[in-house]
Amino acid sequence: PNYSEVDGPLFFFDREKGSESPSAELAASIKAFENNLPIKGQITQSARCAFPARRRFVAEYLNLKFEDHCPQFEEWKAKLNPEKLSIVLAAPYMGSPSSMFGHVFLKIHTKNSKNENLDWALGFEAVTQSSSEGVMYALRGLAGVFPGVFTLLPYHLKINQYSNVDNRDLWEFDLAFSYEQLHLMLEHLWELQNTYFDYFFFDENCAYHLLGLLEVANPLLRLRDEFRFKAIPIDVLLEVLRQNNKGFEGKRRPAILTQLQNARDLMTESEKELFRVWHLRINEVPE
Repeated sequence: PNYSEVDGPLFFFDREKGSESPSAELAASIKAFENNLPIKGQITQSARCAFPARRRFVAEYLNLKFEDHCPQFEEWKAKLNPEKLSIVLAAPYMGSPSSMFGHVFLKIHTKNSKNENLDWALGFEAVTQSSSEGVMYALRGLAGVFPGVFTLLPYHLKINQYSNVDNRDLWEFDLAFSYEQLHLMLEHLWELQNTYFDYFFFDENCAYHLLGLLEVANPLLRLRDEFRFKAIPIDVLLEVLRQNNKGFEGKRRPAILTQLQNARDLMTESEKELFRVWHLRINEVPE
């Protein structure tokens, strides 16, 4: 599109024209980086530190030089300690209108980690301010009432949410991004912490906006072109794997219920009958 998909005003230096005029926003960015004024958001930091990816772009393509010292950003990136990137698909969940077609998020692998629980889950989610998910929830999601934000959580919390609580299988596929591309993506993610996007269930949803991050990491990708009107998570996953040239091999993490069903399928008929009798006995209601 000829306009920015970002809806939060704090993302733009030119608050009036920045979202619709790249040239106006570029001029405002140069001025902001030259003056390096403080930016107030979740944390207060200089303009150069608040927008590291944009600062890199302006400096490289306009042959400018901006000195920077950004301890907050460097500390955050060191905490992630990224080594590689994967894309994860959570199975459809009929208990939520926003998850009926599945859910897609990214997994940032922590370098030298021997336990995937220490990795990080990067997702895009609607901020609903409510735990209810009825008809009005679905209508608001269709109308783009909810703001959507990027979230970064320890991976073990996602495992607990999807596999243990919602009983949803997870499929994980490695992506072919270089170390430099991964760090560029994280620089842009840092820039998005003070803003939001209007969230729409069918197009600008959990899957679609992840594509924007991946395109920042590798500008040669054209992932969003196929999803202007709808972005079904499984379709998004397949397109990412097709363009990323990593292949379709992945690994599955079965949910707790799936593991129990698989174990039951391995039982003999006599074992199943014994289990049925035992289950009835422990669930007897006392008189």
